Order: sequence, then C-alpha cells, then structure tokens
Amino acid sequence: MALARQSTFDLLPRTRPGYGSPRSAPYKTERKFLDFVVDRVSLYDTIAGEQDLASALWIDPPVPNEIVKSIRRLLLLDPGDLPSGRVSLYTCAECGDLGCGGLTVNILRRDEDIVWCDFGYENNYQKGPYLEPFRSLGPFHFARRSYEARLIPLLSQYS
Repeated sequence: MALARQSTFDLLPRTRPGYGSPRSAPYKTERKFLDFVVDRVSLYDTIAGEQDLASALWIDPPVPNEIVKSIRRLLLLDPGDLPSGRVSLYTCAECGDLGCGGLTVNILRRDEDIVWCDFGYENNYQKGPYLEPFRSLGPFHFARRSYEARLIPLLSQYS
C-alpha cells in the first residue's frame, strides 16, 4: 500500500475587510481570524474568500469559548458541529452561524496522520453536504504530531 503524501498545516492571521456602518447599508464587518494554510496555500484564498466566509477561528472580536470548541473539533476531541458529523472550517463572516452555510470537511485519524477529506458546502438545516464544487480539493494528510502541535497551544491561549 502506497503512503499518502504528507501536507503541511499552518494557521495565519487574516482579515476580511469591512466597510460602511451597520446604520447605513451596505456594510460588512471587519473580521480577523486564523486562516488554514495547507502546503503554504491559503484555503481562504482558494475556496472561502469568494463566498465571503471567515474561518471558525475568529480572533477579533474574540469569542474564546467558540474558538476552543472549534479547536477541540479540529483535534477530534469533540464531535463535528453539523448534523452530518462534519466539522466547519469557514462560516458566515458576519455572524458565524452555520445556518448561513459554511465550508465543511470530514476529519479522520489514520494511524499517525490526520486526514481532511470530502470538502463541501452545507448548513445546519438541510441534508448535506454539497461536495461537487470541491472534488479537486484534498484529501490532505497531516502528520498528527505537527498538526496537534499547531492547534493544542491555542486551547490554553483561549481557555
């Protein structure tokens, strides 16, 4: 059996620019978040930005309990946040609500790897996910130790 190619995993601060004011439409709230970077390529730039989504790891305004929940799901310590059991990576940049839809993934533990596969778009009220536009993305195999080393320190930072 051939070994899967290892991908690199990182998190980098990003900003979804805002404009206007809530009192005068149109407006968008500036949103700062940690972007998922795979093999030195931003997933925000690749798939989330054009859909006006931000990662589930908002850092400004900080929502520590939600960040911790997202990290625990990414680490497979808690179940996914969708009825399908999948994990949201990017959600509505305005409110973070999965009812607005988001980019989701299956996360699996395979021996010493963490695997992200079956990227899709879904919400928390329809049967999903919609996978077709994302068939060419992934699967990504991350070395479990380096993946966890990047995420685990955030648990104590936001707890």
